[in-house]
This record gives sequence, C-alpha cells and structure tokens, in this order.
Amino acid sequence: MNSIPSYSALVLAAGQGTRTGLAYNKMFYRLPGGKTVLEEALRPFLADEACRQIIITGQPGELEDLRRLAPDLRCQVVAGGDTRQESVRLALDHVTEPVVFIHDGARPWLQNRELEKLKQVMVTEKAALLAVPVTDTIKEVRQGRIAGTPDRTLLWAAQTPQAFDTALIRECHARALQEGAQVTDDSMLAERWGQVSVAVVPSDPANRKITVAADLEVG
Repeated sequence: MNSIPSYSALVLAAGQGTRTGLAYNKMFYRLPGGKTVLEEALRPFLADEACRQIIITGQPGELEDLRRLAPDLRCQVVAGGDTRQESVRLALDHVTEPVVFIHDGARPWLQNRELEKLKQVMVTEKAALLAVPVTDTIKEVRQGRIAGTPDRTLLWAAQTPQAFDTALIRECHARALQEGAQVTDDSMLAERWGQVSVAVVPSDPANRKITVAADLEVG
C-alpha cells in the first residue's frame, strides 16, 4: 500500500513527573530496557526514512539534556510553552514538511505497524489519529451522581501520533489562540476549525501514555 513520502514529527517532551512520583521530567526516566522514555518515544520515527524532521519541545532549562538524548541530525530541540497547546503551536513554526505527526513523548511504546497505518491513511486524509475502542462502561457524572451512560460502541480513546496537513493544523492553532480556546488534543482543533472529517485509525492499547507511577515499570 502507498504511504506519504515524507513528514515531520513533533514530539512533546516538556512534561513534569508529578503524577508519576518522580522529582524530574519523566522523559529522562530509564525504562526496564535501559533507554529513557524520550529515546523510546523517538525510536519509531528515527527508524523511518519518511520522517525527515523531528522537533522536540522541552522546558527552557532542559534543552541541552534533551539534545544529548536526540543526537540524530534530523532532531531539533526547541523551547515549549506553558501548556501542551502552546508548545505545539510554537513548534509548528519550525515544521518544514507538508504533513506533521504530533506525538506525546510520554508514549514510548508506539510500534512501527501503527505508524505505518497512520501514514497510509494520510495519503488521502487531511487529519487522522490513532485510537482504541473503549472497553469500560463510561458514566457521565455531575455533582457526584450519574447523569447518563453513553453508548460504549461509539466511544474511542484517542492516542498519539495525531497526523495533520501542516498548513491546516497551523491555521487551527492560530484560530484557537485568537478565540482563547483551550483543548486537550490537536484533533479537537481540526474538528472545530479544520472543516475536515478526522479519520480514526485503529491502534494498539499498548500505545499508552505514562501518567502514574505504575506505568513506568510495564513495557
């Protein structure tokens, strides 16, 4: 199957270790295999010749430490913002390729097969993301009481990478800044301002995000 010829990867690495119990950025935590979280998050992109550029966002005081973990010539480390949304918007100024994959650095278990599926979908789409069907029954809760139970068959849990036409997602971020809108992932911007239907690519539940201490020890 065909896949996009080239893309930029934007990897967010400015997170704190608060909920994991770490006293430092979880990007520097060494997983059981010996590599740091950031090194593992970069692995599938570094192994892909179609990835022509990797932009890593970090906290201003950690940029040199991040650069040491990403010595490949394709990698560029830039200062992020105060929020995830601001970090993405600032990093998009550095993107050179027509397609950009936005990935959480705290997801170190992305596999090449999921990356390839996303690349294939982006041959014809302007926006797409990896996601998995929700398996738990979800409750809507208001003031400590159940207000509703959504149909589980319609619910998917979003993952990253999320892939976009670069010009489209830049414009969406500009509109969000202009209107003061706050979102929790980039696909929300494309849904609201992109005038496109965001494609969902079935993924692997193992492509999870490190959030709490228990996530650090399981590969």
